[in-house]
Amino acid sequence: MTDRNGPQGYAVVSRLNHWIVGGTVLALFGIGLIFHDMPRGPNRAALQALHVSIGTLAALPILFRVFWRVREGFPPPLPGPR
Repeated sequence: MTDRNGPQGYAVVSRLNHWIVGGTVLALFGIGLIFHDMPRGPNRAALQALHVSIGTLAALPILFRVFWRVREGFPPPLPGPR
């Protein structure tokens, strides 16, 4: 495993960040679907607060992902049939 993107594939940092962001977005989507159908009350408010808190914290790995992509660039395309 390498720590830089290259012809052999994406680096460990790129792959780990990809799955962290993807998992977080899926969790936010699920929480949003659940609390959207709930009646108003303390349970809905708690889930909505959790949703907002996780979304705010998710900005960190998302911004890091953008920074990492700018820093590393895109790996070259894999050779394929012409």
